[in-house]
Amino acid sequence: MVAVLLQQSMRIGSPLLGIFIPLVVFVVSFTVTWMLYKHFSKQG
Repeated sequence: MVAVLLQQSMRIGSPLLGIFIPLVVFVVSFTVTWMLYKHFSKQG
């Protein structure tokens, strides 16, 4: 019984969340990386 429940796929939310959540994570991480690069690459 437990094995059958574990094999059954359960979706939480919309499948579009699988696109939007990684997109948001990528945009935030790219922005922070770009801002840090601009900050530490200043001359003098």
